[in-house]
Amino acid sequence: MISFSTYNIPDELSSIIKDFLSKLEKNLNIELLSTQFSQLQTIEINFLTQSEIQKLNLQYRNINKPTDVLSFNLTNIGELDLSLDIIHENALSLSEDFHQEIFRCIIHGCLHIFGYDHVEKLIPETLSQEEMFIIQEKILTNVSSSSL
Repeated sequence: MISFSTYNIPDELSSIIKDFLSKLEKNLNIELLSTQFSQLQTIEINFLTQSEIQKLNLQYRNINKPTDVLSFNLTNIGELDLSLDIIHENALSLSEDFHQEIFRCIIHGCLHIFGYDHVEKLIPETLSQEEMFIIQEKILTNVSSSSL
């Protein structure tokens, strides 16, 4: 069973994100029952500043710019690092709802922890054909339409 722990979550987003994570736990646990990642017990979610996530991106990916989400699989613990500033910028540029974009990034990071990957350079024309993004959007739809 997977559970989530959150750190440095802004007060104004706390209840929205915790409600989403509660629904996501159920969905992910159903999706992952028969996978090699069923041993994963906790995913820690850290909300970082742009400069903090940029440092991690440089350290672990050798990319010296901020990103929306970084994910790490550390044996039985997964770690997600998110930058709300970058997520907000992405939501504006994509004309997406900010909360939905946060949720999408959380799911995206979880899928990376579970071993999914995508091509390095994404282009809009192929996005809907990538297996990881098809699964990501299916989970987002399922979680968004579910009730507690």
